[in-house]
Amino acid sequence: MPHNYNKVHCLNRFLKIKQRITGHPNSYEQDFRVKGGEIRIFHVSATPIMADNGSFQGSFVMLTDITNQNMLKQELLKKNEELNASYEEIVATEEELRHLVEEKHQDEHEILEFRIITRNGEERCIGHACQSVFDIKCIHTSNQK
Repeated sequence: MPHNYNKVHCLNRFLKIKQRITGHPNSYEQDFRVKGGEIRIFHVSATPIMADNGSFQGSFVMLTDITNQNMLKQELLKKNEELNASYEEIVATEEELRHLVEEKHQDEHEILEFRIITRNGEERCIGHACQSVFDIKCIHTSNQK
């Protein structure tokens, strides 16, 4: 651990104690070196004990080891980032496929025109637009005069 790390910890603890001395409870996370040298993260909940005359008598402090919770939270955040990245890839791939399908449909789009002369000499045009959609032919017919 860097030398400044210990100084910052001491200063933070001093400020928290100073708040309690003035009658303000506080709650915060703090890491402590436990027996065996391991560093664990604790949730500290401290309440000042004040005399009737308002003078500080001490503190009631509860420590809760949250090291494992923090590790699980970090893992969850990492997995969430991975999931978001995967989702973005899927969205990009879907968009790319959509464009490819649209291009393919535009390339396969054919228009056939037929001129028909009826018995009474009228000329009629019939246009067919054929477009394959997933191996199914769609035929659109329009009658024009």
